[in-house]
Amino acid sequence: MAIKSTIFKANLQIADIDHGYYADHALTLARH
Repeated sequence: MAIKSTIFKANLQIADIDHGYYADHALTLARH
């Protein structure tokens, strides 16, 4: 039985100077 999975990796860097919001997000999504 073969299992195929697609992995999505995304790095989001958000910098909102007006609101003083800084965030780094690392997302990993796996679709089977």
